[in-house]
Amino acid sequence: MRKHGVRAVEPRRAHTARRVGAVVVLLAALSAAVTGAHLPHPTEAAWADAEHARGTLAAGEVLRPVNMTCTKPALASQLQFRWTNPTGGLTRQQYRWEFYNPGVLGLGQSPTRTGTLNASATGVNISISLGDLLDLGQGNFRLYAVGPGGWESGVNHTYNATAVLVSCGSASNIPR
Repeated sequence: MRKHGVRAVEPRRAHTARRVGAVVVLLAALSAAVTGAHLPHPTEAAWADAEHARGTLAAGEVLRPVNMTCTKPALASQLQFRWTNPTGGLTRQQYRWEFYNPGVLGLGQSPTRTGTLNASATGVNISISLGDLLDLGQGNFRLYAVGPGGWESGVNHTYNATAVLVSCGSASNIPR
């Protein structure tokens, strides 16, 4: 049966489609009922015993060397750096130092010499070579007190190099 190009649904097919739809709805309802019946019930956890902990926390500071001086003996080809060990703070493990030449025309950036000293040291002599005299400008000597865990505090001392003379500058703390 056709009417104006529209196909009519046969009564038997319509009845079968309704039956299938009803069965699907019924199965979905049964599935939800069965599944819902086995859901876990909410519970509240209760702890029977309390847990306690204790500890201590300590803070400290690695103190930098104090009273750093620099001298250039008249006929010696070295700079002598001296300091006083600080009192208090965390125990020093050692000292670490870096010596920076000004570089040719004052362009030096990397340490040219480095070293370590024991924790009770109060001075170090840095040899100056002819090459150091050719480096013009301001150089630096940096001394770091090294404490537990590698923590450091330091002091910087400058020196000046001219074509024929090396002289000491001033000391300042290195920012942390």
